[in-house]
Amino acid sequence: MSLILVGLCAVFAIGAAVIVFLLLRGGAPSMAEYIAAIEESHGVEVQQSFFTRFVDEQQQRILGTRFLEAGWYHITPAQFIMRSLIGGVIGFVIGGAFLYFLHVSVLVQLLLAFVCAFAGFYYQTSRLDAAIKDRKVAIHRSLPDVLDIISSTVQAGIALNGAIAIAAEGLEGALAEELRSMLEDIRLGRARADAMLAMAARVKEPSLSSTVMAIVQADKLGGDVAGVLEELAIDARDNRLMRAEEVANALPNKLVIPMALFMLPSLFVIIFGALAAHLMSPH
Repeated sequence: MSLILVGLCAVFAIGAAVIVFLLLRGGAPSMAEYIAAIEESHGVEVQQSFFTRFVDEQQQRILGTRFLEAGWYHITPAQFIMRSLIGGVIGFVIGGAFLYFLHVSVLVQLLLAFVCAFAGFYYQTSRLDAAIKDRKVAIHRSLPDVLDIISSTVQAGIALNGAIAIAAEGLEGALAEELRSMLEDIRLGRARADAMLAMAARVKEPSLSSTVMAIVQADKLGGDVAGVLEELAIDARDNRLMRAEEVANALPNKLVIPMALFMLPSLFVIIFGALAAHLMSPH
């Protein structure tokens, strides 16, 4: 009966190969493909997408927005879906090959193989979610330090753009990368307020968005930008401290299950193990 699972794995792999071949072959060219061909003929490098026909515009916008939040600037929605499909195929094949050596029913083998396929397909999405979360946490943590540098530099008499450039050059991390991207937009002719709002829209981190709105409003109204930056740095530092306290307060609740599963059995073995061994030993 296990041969049935092996045959299904082979059929699944062949079907996936056929799908990839059809996607590579493509169909009738769309208007976007005509434009891409014209740009390529004029020397503009265009990255062709094989999965564009299977991803509508709404899904492309959603995935593109999430890629910006995660800082994945060198991946397209089509490439992401292609990697997810390949991961699903690999998970199904590996799961089926592993379960072939287990003495279980065919139904259980198929069920577990499809679970492995789903896990392989969902792996890219889980990586994207983790990247978005880690990037926002990193930006939230580094925001007070960046605001301190910018505020001190502005108070020293340097313009706001120069102060942002100094902060971006002196720090590393996600926020420094976003600041450098914002400065590049300004150098290309974009207004500073528009570039800052675009940065906040890319990142979608609440503390950064509120900071950008405060700076833009102070700049438009002609207020004391240095004073606003100093107040924002204090507020960001307080928010970071409050976030750390929330994480610390939630830690005891998260430790209940590990303690119940690992620490308590070990304590029972240490306390009652010697007594049980003494009682069970022959006299």
